[in-house]
Amino acid sequence: MDNEFPYITPPPPLAQPGEPQPPASQTETHSEPQAEPHPEPERPPLVAPLWHTLIIVAAILLNSYFSGSKIAGTQQQQHRPFLYLSSIVLDILVFLFLWIGLRLRKFSMRELIGGQRDRFKTFLAGIGVPSGFWMATISLLIEIGVTALFWIVSTSALGGLKYALGLAGKDPKVAMDAVKQSMGAVLPHTGPELALFVCLALTAGIFEEILFRGYLQKQLGSLTGNAWVGLVISAVIFGAAHGYQGARFMVLIAIYGMMFGLLAHFWKGLRPGMMAHAFQDAFSGIAFFILTKYKLI
Repeated sequence: MDNEFPYITPPPPLAQPGEPQPPASQTETHSEPQAEPHPEPERPPLVAPLWHTLIIVAAILLNSYFSGSKIAGTQQQQHRPFLYLSSIVLDILVFLFLWIGLRLRKFSMRELIGGQRDRFKTFLAGIGVPSGFWMATISLLIEIGVTALFWIVSTSALGGLKYALGLAGKDPKVAMDAVKQSMGAVLPHTGPELALFVCLALTAGIFEEILFRGYLQKQLGSLTGNAWVGLVISAVIFGAAHGYQGARFMVLIAIYGMMFGLLAHFWKGLRPGMMAHAFQDAFSGIAFFILTKYKLI
């Protein structure tokens, strides 16, 4: 019988017993494909066991709490060289313990420090710069330039924050007297002390950046599932580690730590922060030594 309604497709005939069933594609209507749910991004792996991180944070806070009495004793007995040497040894011991934690998770120190040198080498090779000395030199100069720019910007920002927190006044002499009163016990007064202090600045710049901006910032970012939360918490711990400088300076140092955290986050490496940190510490000691030696403060 002819189809009287040519624009209507008749249903498929029913299969008789013993006949093969028609394929599903011929009997089922086409349905809209359902969008697959987007999988949640995986958290980056922990760089060390959780118990290892708890021990390090507890050690930092306890050292900050008890350092006040140690600094007071140093001011009375003038044992600054012992303070510098003990701080260097402590930095090295914490670094070794940190390295053990990384090894337990099979996380390398090179991964923790990171950096852009591989990208620079690829770019420089692409424009014909020969590998070896020149490539390493250009990469280092770029990192030094980033360090200098960061130091200028962060130091300028800290100057404004000091005024906001009441840590600096319009009279430079009053400001220097405040620095001398709060930090005079730990800053160098003699040539040998200055040499030891510069060594301390170098070790602090390297090891503290590895600890706070490398280890803690990555670890806390992994634990919380948010890199920015890890950055902020590690900066707060960095400020809390300087308890001997008082509450307002701790706030200032925490903000300073956030600046270093931003540098490490966007640069994806620690070397510019290491250089800026070491230079800032060494510069403060050298400047204080010169000013006191020539009785300018």
